[in-house]
Amino acid sequence: QRQMCIRDRAKSIGNAQQYDIPNVKFQKIDGKEASIAANTIPVLGKDRHDYVDWNGKIINALGWLNRNLGREMMEVIRTTNREWSQPTFKDRIQDGITIDKIRDHFKEVASKTVHDIDKLAAVTERFDDLEPILDYWFSLKTTGDNAVKVRKASNAWIAYYMLHRWYTEATGQQVQEQVKSVTNPTPIKDDKDIYTSIEKWETAIAQLAQYGDSYDFTNSAELK
Repeated sequence: QRQMCIRDRAKSIGNAQQYDIPNVKFQKIDGKEASIAANTIPVLGKDRHDYVDWNGKIINALGWLNRNLGREMMEVIRTTNREWSQPTFKDRIQDGITIDKIRDHFKEVASKTVHDIDKLAAVTERFDDLEPILDYWFSLKTTGDNAVKVRKASNAWIAYYMLHRWYTEATGQQVQEQVKSVTNPTPIKDDKDIYTSIEKWETAIAQLAQYGDSYDFTNSAELK
């Protein structure tokens, strides 16, 4: 019932440019700021590269909402995303995904990532505070099958995981082909295509990183 209330509110706001969201819906986070942040997030498209862009905007928006914890929050979410794609997490949820499993994993990631004790406590405390924010954003920024996934999930964090899994799962062959395209990109034939080609290459690198540390070429010396 709480989630439906939030989704009904999201639909009534439309493009999120009205700032009449009751703060009580978002607990410790300002509703106006949640609405402003929504304007930076595109509607999720159908392709994997669309998810990479969309997810990056979600993470940036979460960092902006938690400005005193922005860097730490963004790093925890990124690491959480990467580990969602790894076998150890899949083994953890083989008998079903629950909010408790996602919460416990989030706290474990935070404990490895955030080294300041006070900030660690603040980041882990934010987990449940962010759930209605994510629910609001997902309701506004998903359509079609993605919107169905969001509605069916019992919690926005579970919806986040389900979306992430759907967009990042790939066969071994597909992953190897992506690795090959990143490490041996097609030569640019025309100067006017430089910007677009680099942008696509960077998107491909970001997408590979979702599969885990073994495929994280973000700071690889091989690509410099």
